[in-house]
Amino acid sequence: MWLRFILSALLFVCFGLVFPGAEAQYRITESQLQSIEASLETLERDRRSWESQARGLRNEAESLNAQLRLERENYSRLETPFNRYEASQLKAQAEMETEKNRAVLERIQAELETRKAKTQRNNLGAALILVLVLIPAFFIAKRFFTR
Repeated sequence: MWLRFILSALLFVCFGLVFPGAEAQYRITESQLQSIEASLETLERDRRSWESQARGLRNEAESLNAQLRLERENYSRLETPFNRYEASQLKAQAEMETEKNRAVLERIQAELETRKAKTQRNNLGAALILVLVLIPAFFIAKRFFTR
């Protein structure tokens, strides 16, 4: 049994290697060939269309990049004067605030001077009244105690 199996396997391998058999022949009909050619033409048209679109998109991207570059240059060119303008406006605003604060401070100082003068005048008046009251009281007390 083994011998028979080995012999069969050996014959199969030998004949399989020696006579590999006829290669499979592919046959296609005329309509199939025309269909393949039509598909090939459609694919070629699609490829050309895609390439055209890709070229258009590349051109658009280059145009947009050029516009972006110009806008960046404009921005850079305008940024410095704008920063100077903004700084001058902030400086002017700070000067106005300083002037306003100075005016408020002067007004407060004038008000304090006025109050101080009033207080001194009131104190002087009170001292004068006190002296005027004390002098007669002194003389009255002197008379009263000297008798």
